[in-house]
Amino acid sequence: MQGVFRNDEKITALIVTIFLLFSGLTGCGKEGNLAVSTDVDKARSQFLLEPANRQTGAPYRVAVVDVDPYEPASQVFYNFVERLWELGWISLDAMPFGETDEVKEMVAVLAAMELGGLVEFDPELCYYMLYEDMGEIESSLREEAKSEEGLGLILGMGTDPGLFVKDLNLDVPLLVPMAETDPCSQPDLL
Repeated sequence: MQGVFRNDEKITALIVTIFLLFSGLTGCGKEGNLAVSTDVDKARSQFLLEPANRQTGAPYRVAVVDVDPYEPASQVFYNFVERLWELGWISLDAMPFGETDEVKEMVAVLAAMELGGLVEFDPELCYYMLYEDMGEIESSLREEAKSEEGLGLILGMGTDPGLFVKDLNLDVPLLVPMAETDPCSQPDLL
């Protein structure tokens, strides 16, 4: 079936997502603000985290939905890319941008690079909710999720993008990394 993930692909995407969370991507690993266990060695022994293609041999395509250019979100996206590199999901000689570059610029740089064939980015799959029509973002994500290439992961960069994508009910794993400035990343403020 086109655009539909097999269970093993969903499991792989979920495991990578969980590992990225365990590795401190969201800032939850700070003392006094633990939302999940951060025992990375235990997680590695329980799950196969070795980089691998999807069953189809195609790379995992990543879409990014953000509110607007915002430095804390840029830093979170930078950390996400850095973790993919550290885990061997992408091949880099060095990080090709700074951690405060705009997310759309980072995605464009990654899209122009050969990352090793396991993960791919596309600037057409990076959206700013305040500057683009929400209906067009929804249509684009739905079309891409059902396309032959499919989507391997959607990053909803914070609460609003995460809720927007969640409400689309796409058959695509969703990761909602949050900057420390996102109120939902501070449980004691809720």
